[in-house]
Amino acid sequence: MTDLSGVKDWAILTVGNLFIIILLIRVIGAWAKREWGDLFTNLVVAVIIAFLVYANDSAVALLKQLANLAFGTGS
Repeated sequence: MTDLSGVKDWAILTVGNLFIIILLIRVIGAWAKREWGDLFTNLVVAVIIAFLVYANDSAVALLKQLANLAFGTGS
């Protein structure tokens, strides 16, 4: 069997970068229209997606820790 981790990493990077580009285009549009709430929201979401894409292992560890805090460890 082949290890498809390289394909998974490539797909995560590609899709994540596309989302970031789309959000940054929306940020420019919101800035041009002076819609500050939309601008701020799109920037925050772009930063979160960038964290999930570029710091994948750290993001998974953080989400697991937050889930344990919210729902308990289950044991």
